Amino acid sequence: MNYKAIVFDLYGTLVDTDGTRDACIKKFGDKGSELVLLWRRFQLEFTWLRSLTGDFKDFDQITQDALVYSIELLGLEHSNEIIEEIAESYVNLPAFEEVATVLARLARNFETIVLSNGTPPSIKVATQNAQIYSHLNHLVSAAAEGIFKPSAKAYDQIFTATTANKGEILFVSSNSWDINGASTYGLDTFWVNRRRAPFENLGARAKYVGQDLNDLMTLLDA
Repeated sequence: MNYKAIVFDLYGTLVDTDGTRDACIKKFGDKGSELVLLWRRFQLEFTWLRSLTGDFKDFDQITQDALVYSIELLGLEHSNEIIEEIAESYVNLPAFEEVATVLARLARNFETIVLSNGTPPSIKVATQNAQIYSHLNHLVSAAAEGIFKPSAKAYDQIFTATTANKGEILFVSSNSWDINGASTYGLDTFWVNRRRAPFENLGARAKYVGQDLNDLMTLLDA
């Protein structure tokens, strides 16, 4: 393996999207846990639908739209204040336990890059709040061209941050649809199967699979 750059998805890979649970439960009690799952589901679905229709909104707005829709789907009462308070939890997500240590070690030998659907300000704040910002060389918004992962145009944005070629890049994500997109694009991929889930049958497969980033570090012998 002659990788020069390791490119990481952010949400669900480096930071835990279940970190919104406390905010959701605080406002909606027993329905809060269900809300967390619906919110993440529709956040992703809305990015894909807007990519297909070309009716672009940025990830921050989509995240809020998905939250409002999920709350209304559950039949819950809400206000603008509640929406803003819960949405704020999305930039305060905790890093997974091993992430900071692994990134610090990988950064000694590789370019470490985040490629996220998020907006540049939100990516920066999220990585700062998760205390992993200092271990990352570049933060890249996949949606710079007005389209989200898994579009090829989204993965093109990697090359705004590195001179490494495709064969010198390893792409890391916990989302198997993202792994499929990156693999189809021509990148080597490492699927972080944190939830011990089956891989979505979308055609392409991950080149490597691990349960967390410690397995990535072992693979790279970092």
